[in-house]
Amino acid sequence: MLTSAPATVTLRFSERLNPDFTTIVVSDTARQPVPAARPAVDGGAGTITLGRALGNGGYTVAYRVVSTDGHTVQGSYTFTVADPALPAAVPPASAGPAAVPPASAGPAAVPAADGTGPGGLILKILFAAGLLVVIAAVVRYARRAKLPKESPR
Repeated sequence: MLTSAPATVTLRFSERLNPDFTTIVVSDTARQPVPAARPAVDGGAGTITLGRALGNGGYTVAYRVVSTDGHTVQGSYTFTVADPALPAAVPPASAGPAAVPPASAGPAAVPAADGTGPGGLILKILFAAGLLVVIAAVVRYARRAKLPKESPR
């Protein structure tokens, strides 16, 4: 639980990130993305600057990154803002009281690597689309390799 809302979110990884394939999304309890700048990548760190101040309530950070050696890592984690200077959080009309369970966002918080959460669906769709592109390339290569060679007459 955070006692003040963050203006940025930084994720640190053990490998250098490819800036072209770094996605970080913060969503609220209604699963609406919070406006943010494109991720800024510095070595193994990706940082987004949020486009608006966060109010009290639960949020999910979803990410999908590719390191410069080609490894993909994705997952999500939740955090709660409980700033005593802000008004109490108002849950969205469609969410029940347990829409986003509170979770620690301190240094001990470990991102879920299973792609669950609001951003997980987006990341799964992106992963599936990438997988389809790879399959199409393999099929095309295999078809080209099987074409009969014309022999000279």
